[in-house]
Amino acid sequence: MPESRCTFFRLWHLTGAMFVAWSLAADCCAAAGETVELRWSGATECYEFDTGELFGAIQPYSWYHGVAGLVHRQNRVDVVWPRNAFLNAEYYLRPGSGPRMKPRELSSAKKTTHRLVDGTVILQFPPEPDYAFQMQLKYWPHGDAIDMQMTVAPSKDVPNFEIFFASYVTEAFSQTWVPLTGSDGPAQWTKLDNRGVRGRMFGIARDRDELRRLDDGR
Repeated sequence: MPESRCTFFRLWHLTGAMFVAWSLAADCCAAAGETVELRWSGATECYEFDTGELFGAIQPYSWYHGVAGLVHRQNRVDVVWPRNAFLNAEYYLRPGSGPRMKPRELSSAKKTTHRLVDGTVILQFPPEPDYAFQMQLKYWPHGDAIDMQMTVAPSKDVPNFEIFFASYVTEAFSQTWVPLTGSDGPAQWTKLDNRGVRGRMFGIARDRDELRRLDDGR
């Protein structure tokens, strides 16, 4: 089932304590004893991976850092929009400031660092003056999935802070499905009516708080 998704990580009040969040780019858990090929390529400046079920690349230095290519071996279609990414830390948000694309600015300027440890690609984002916190993103491909862990280490309070992650999905898919939660039940996979127009964003408010956020200056 093709999915087109952008993800918010909401930190209601960022304080001087560590915060850890998780995301998942595909559907399954790692199989016991599986073998994953993961190596740095100087030619593409990416970590190239092959789990046997998925292959692709994780890009550490770019405006579109993150999962820069993702192909299911049985389908042979790159699900990532060309020259974009999945699980891309796009911008920081707080009331009154509007979106600030600090993660992308740091990454494209090569102010981030990266390394490979035990099958995990680790990207480290340094603190900058406006928000003054460090962020670490860990990506590890396995089986039919790519897991991501985000760790934030702040040095000051930032009330009503959020991080926005973007995933750009190829238009080769004919449908978009997202998990939506109703007021009286669990999340249900719902088909979006967003395929009539190209080149425009299609937004869904995640909850009533998100509707209020649209008017608070972020």
